[in-house]
Amino acid sequence: MSLLRSSMVAGAGAVASRLLGFVRDVLIAGLFGATPVADALLAALRIPNLLRRVLAEGGLNGGFVPIYHRRLREGGREAADAFASRAVGLTLLASLAMVGLAMLAGPWLILAFAPGYAADGLLTAQAASYLRAALPFLLFAMMSALVVAWLNAERRVAAGAVATVAMNGALVLVLLWLGRNAVGGEPANAAWSFAAAWSLAGLVQLVIVLAAARRLGFRRRHVLPRLDADQRRLLAATPAALAAAGSVQFILASASMAASFTPGAVAWLYYAERVVQLPLGFIAVAVGTVLLPELARDAARDSAGGGLSVRALELALALAMPAAAALLVLAGPIVSVLFEHGRFGPADARASAALMAGLAPGLVAAAAGQVLLQTWLAREAARVPLLTLLAGIVVAPTSALSLAPILGPAGFGLGVSLGLAVQAALLLAGLMRGGGWTWPAGMTGNLARLGLSSAAMAAAVAWGAMVAAPWLDAANPVILRAGTLAVLCVSGIGLYGAMAALLGVVRVRRRPPACEPPPRLP
Repeated sequence: MSLLRSSMVAGAGAVASRLLGFVRDVLIAGLFGATPVADALLAALRIPNLLRRVLAEGGLNGGFVPIYHRRLREGGREAADAFASRAVGLTLLASLAMVGLAMLAGPWLILAFAPGYAADGLLTAQAASYLRAALPFLLFAMMSALVVAWLNAERRVAAGAVATVAMNGALVLVLLWLGRNAVGGEPANAAWSFAAAWSLAGLVQLVIVLAAARRLGFRRRHVLPRLDADQRRLLAATPAALAAAGSVQFILASASMAASFTPGAVAWLYYAERVVQLPLGFIAVAVGTVLLPELARDAARDSAGGGLSVRALELALALAMPAAAALLVLAGPIVSVLFEHGRFGPADARASAALMAGLAPGLVAAAAGQVLLQTWLAREAARVPLLTLLAGIVVAPTSALSLAPILGPAGFGLGVSLGLAVQAALLLAGLMRGGGWTWPAGMTGNLARLGLSSAAMAAAVAWGAMVAAPWLDAANPVILRAGTLAVLCVSGIGLYGAMAALLGVVRVRRRPPACEPPPRLP
């Protein structure tokens, strides 16, 4: 119950943040559409946005939490606080160096993430100016993430969730202001102002988590940030932790590199992935901020953590499978209702919807991968997460470039799905071969029943969308279309739950009558 309660708190914060993110992205689509300005802005924001998502989903937890618990167990509160204080100092120095180098290397960073822009010097320079405006966000985000890691280690997950909601709320307010007061009458000026607002939003996030940490008793000790054994262990574990929390984001970034060779495709991919990130964000934040500390405690008791990770895997797939099925059959209406406004026209909506349909199967693989990665991190094993991430990064863009000429925009989405599937399969194979993890009895049957429930829901929702097509037409008011879409989604959730209960995946326990006597003890 503690795991479920904490997961619900973290997941609710993730959902609230993603909903505000939807509002933000709807406003971005209306202001910039899929124009060259949008391509430049979204390519520039890919770097701070990548780090934001990685850190929000527990990117520093994997390195910090197991070591923090070891210090707490072996040396008490004083040793744990000293470790956390040194980690804060080292993170500050590393963040300042990283931001300074990135400022100097702006155009090269853009070309690294969007090599297709190399033929257009003006587009590259424009994207580099937006990147420099947003780079201070990296400093604030890194510091916030370390404080949130301490909060998560102490089983305090609410503050981090509130901070991400506040950050997205601040960005929404900035976009509303820009929409009413076009800066200089030029979309390029508005784009630069929005990029700069990312840095201010990061500062808002840092202030909130620092206030929460101080209220809960965190006091940074005045110790020199030196590289002792624990800090070296933290530095060694952090790349794997970032790879685990950001595996989906890194694979998406590699696919964005492939998309940069097609005009408008960077924007199509951005809008499609934002929808897919909503259910995935709930799962990723729950397993990244809640599951890992529990697995670390299991490891402290010489437990493999297999039972806990299996239950988390079943829960993640139970959430991901119906979400993927719904995204597959409702891709067109979802993109049209959310983004088909202003500069984002019907052709852009069709391309982004096709891309989303290709991304939908990857949601299941990504959810499984998040749980399996946390199982590896709880054992402080860095090699396997990094190798599986590299495999996914190689497969995603090569598949996308191969499939896009045949399938159009959907090929980019399918390339991402293939990369995520390869990563999840390798993680599972490693655990079963050398990690002491066995496939539980009954797991295959449960997954088959979940798949059948999801398929029945998808068929019913697809039929409902056909019946409701007149109300979903783009000529209708947005409120009518959004309400119709909401009815379809809520009906699908209810049908999925009913099917899962009917097939025995979800069991409702009967409480004994109040007058029933307690069982007799032998």
